[in-house]
Amino acid sequence: MAGTLSSLGLGSSGALSAETIEKLKANDEKLQVDPIKSKIELVSQQNQAYDLINSLMSSLSASTGSLGQDLLYLDRSTSVTGDAVSISASSGVAAQNFSLDVTDIATQEIQESDQFSSETALVASQDGVISVTVGASTFDIDVTASTTLEELSQLINDQAGESVKAQVLNVASGDYRLVLTSKETGLDQAISVTSAATSDGSPILTQNLTQAAPIQAGSDAHFKFNGIDFIRSGNDIDDIITGVDITLNEAGISNVSISQDSSKIAEEMSGFVTAFNTLFKEIDSVLTADVEKGSVGIFNGDNTFKSLARDIKNILFSTDENNNSLAGFFSTTSTTGVIKSAFDLTENGTLLFNETVFMTKFNEDPSAAEAFLKYSTDTDGDQTDGLFKKLDDFIETQIGFGGNFTSFGDNLNSQITKLEDEQIRAQELIDSRYDTMFFRFAAYDSIIGGLERQFSALNLQIEAALNAK
Repeated sequence: MAGTLSSLGLGSSGALSAETIEKLKANDEKLQVDPIKSKIELVSQQNQAYDLINSLMSSLSASTGSLGQDLLYLDRSTSVTGDAVSISASSGVAAQNFSLDVTDIATQEIQESDQFSSETALVASQDGVISVTVGASTFDIDVTASTTLEELSQLINDQAGESVKAQVLNVASGDYRLVLTSKETGLDQAISVTSAATSDGSPILTQNLTQAAPIQAGSDAHFKFNGIDFIRSGNDIDDIITGVDITLNEAGISNVSISQDSSKIAEEMSGFVTAFNTLFKEIDSVLTADVEKGSVGIFNGDNTFKSLARDIKNILFSTDENNNSLAGFFSTTSTTGVIKSAFDLTENGTLLFNETVFMTKFNEDPSAAEAFLKYSTDTDGDQTDGLFKKLDDFIETQIGFGGNFTSFGDNLNSQITKLEDEQIRAQELIDSRYDTMFFRFAAYDSIIGGLERQFSALNLQIEAALNAK
């Protein structure tokens, strides 16, 4: 809509110009479109605030899920005195104590050959087959009259490497030995190298590759587990207690303790408290109105957020059927009668966590603490939900698929979509109305212009007639 329309001859030159029409259109937009834009901006801000709180709810749910389920409580820690053994325990292994008295650790068999003058010294007097035996396994290796000590070492590794390791060692000047080491430990890992005799009865091998007395004989491990004698071919033992791996390191006595890893539970609880405080700080900010500062929370007066905050606190700080509460269950009393709780809610709503008190009370009776915190199942299969299982279930009803809080967010998105559609329709109606007005005024202007030209011509004729008299 460009250019300027001429006056319609009503005594106000330019009154119906394009500029006038644009001003009328802008006023209509201000009255009809701008309020919709303001609503879109408000709901968009609410949607951003909702997304942040929904994300914080998910973070809280991650902690309540861990604290309310089994897995976290199945973690185990081990304590070992002495260097005789190392221990690792899988999740869920029963807490227990035991001792290990190691007499002998299992060893590998180590054999060495006679002396060779160099790595390239020949090992066979003629072509033939040598047999390398490791325990119950025998490997036949083809050699020739030109096979060197270094080449034989590689042949053994290539063909018998799963059972034995071969290497050439330079013991001294002009003294090279083939050293064979069994891959496994145990009494049954004896190593020997033999060959068929030549036609004259002499051995194919130019030197003995093994000795009657090895450098180190393969031997079994001997130890006592809680006073009971055990023999094993290896030092890695996993068949005494299911889920417990024992590594024998040296002769000696070690005492072992396997216990619940409550430090991880305390770590998760600390994470929950942080998530709780972050969430409630944000909820408080969207609900609170500060008269002095003149600020109003984006959801001030909204019952959805008020109810959410109230319900979470009611569950967290409620008393169960056994008259236990979070603050009361995890509390200690000093000799002077001072009561300290692992959990304390300040006046401004911040939840404080004392890890020392929590660990002390949890380790006093882990079974009772677990029953209070998570769900438990009795012998009949009936489930009793602990505090964090209840809280986790509640949060799931809020932020899960079809949950109340999820539906609230869906409604905000729906509002934005509807308002944007409403804005488009309102703008289109205004654009259409003023486009029509512009072209109508343009037509009027053309007609008036034509009449003015006709009047001007008639006026000239009248003046000419008057002047002719």
